[in-house]
Amino acid sequence: MENNSKTKDDEPIQTFMSVGLTLLQAKLYLALAKLGSSGGGVRKISHESNIARQDVYRILPELEKLGLAVKIISSPATYRGTPLENGFSTLLNRKSEEYIQLQKRAKLLFDNFTVDSAVEHQEKISQFEITSERNLYFMRVGKGLKRAEKSLNIICSKEGIRTIASQAVEEFERAMERGIKIRVLTDEFGTVAASKSILRLKSNPNFELRLLSGPFTVGLAMFDCKEVNIGITATIVPALWTNNDNVVKLAEVYFENTWNNVQKKNRNNS
Repeated sequence: MENNSKTKDDEPIQTFMSVGLTLLQAKLYLALAKLGSSGGGVRKISHESNIARQDVYRILPELEKLGLAVKIISSPATYRGTPLENGFSTLLNRKSEEYIQLQKRAKLLFDNFTVDSAVEHQEKISQFEITSERNLYFMRVGKGLKRAEKSLNIICSKEGIRTIASQAVEEFERAMERGIKIRVLTDEFGTVAASKSILRLKSNPNFELRLLSGPFTVGLAMFDCKEVNIGITATIVPALWTNNDNVVKLAEVYFENTWNNVQKKNRNNS
């Protein structure tokens, strides 16, 4: 019971720390808020916040600068906290402004960043990279789609293709508008085909989805037969990315053979 109580009491502090306050700033501001409109002197604030007086003296001016505390001229001086809702809104706006400025700085960096020609040449040789984080994997798929000029071929489980489609359906649609042909091999066609993301994609003539008759051994996502993400386990990540010609060629042969076998079986069954 004590642990649950402590966790609950810590939530307001963690909330204000998430929008930029330090631990002591958050504790002091919440103490001021509890004191209400009448506020209090340093001694009272120290007692309410359980923060040493010397730290209260140091932190109060910081809260004033942030617009979270107001100094009331009296003898001795007292302080009043701004309402919690106003304080949080102020900090959130400040955080948003910082984020916008960071985006601008990042854009300037990207626009003015030049890659050494020797390094650029080095990047064009065969590489092998492991992607172990889902967001990084989807970023790599997105980049592959943007670079693609002709095709994207995928072999994936029904759970995997549903996840990929829901995460990247708009990128898939933009790619198909450019004429990219997307072919997907997966299992349990009926359940996959019913998902909203897949239905959106299936309405495009550049998208084709086929059912594997049995479990597949290797999952992959291949762009223009020039680079490929190969599943290392049954899940989406970790995945091996490579632009190695030999590995990509093996992936291409594997995909085309599997694709054509499915087509033959479908014809035989029809």
